[in-house]
Amino acid sequence: MFKETLTRSEKTEELFHTFEELLEKEEYIGKEAKITDISVRVSTPVTNITEEKDADQELYGDSAYTGPTVEAAILKNKMKNCTHEKGYRNKPLTEEQKKNNGRKSSVRVRIEHIFGFAGNSMHGSYICCIGKIRAESQIGLMNLTYNLFRYIRLQRQVTGDKYAQT
Repeated sequence: MFKETLTRSEKTEELFHTFEELLEKEEYIGKEAKITDISVRVSTPVTNITEEKDADQELYGDSAYTGPTVEAAILKNKMKNCTHEKGYRNKPLTEEQKKNNGRKSSVRVRIEHIFGFAGNSMHGSYICCIGKIRAESQIGLMNLTYNLFRYIRLQRQVTGDKYAQT
């Protein structure tokens, strides 16, 4: 009931802005990034993963996001392709490619924690609802919940709270 009322009032984005103001006030700065994961399935083709405002950004994807179609979409949107390289039969990755994948993984690991939290703590592996607005609201609330939990954890680390997890 609460979720449906919130969805109909379209207040989810307002909640994000309110939380963002809190983060700015407390000098927590977030950085926008684009990271894709094959476990996210949407009804639109993978070639629609970028927007005009994404030009000049880096796009991190796992090795499933390879191939001419994806590369063409990334180039079309003027993004920097930071997708993991993939080895093939009789053509394994070089040591340099493995090293580059390691650097890319250090960025991608941040999103994996979020997927893990959503899947394990919030049972959010699948979104079951009717309509794009409801799906966006449900995903928005899950993301906000993750951000609130992360904020609390960071606050505990800063204050030395003995219950802070590392």
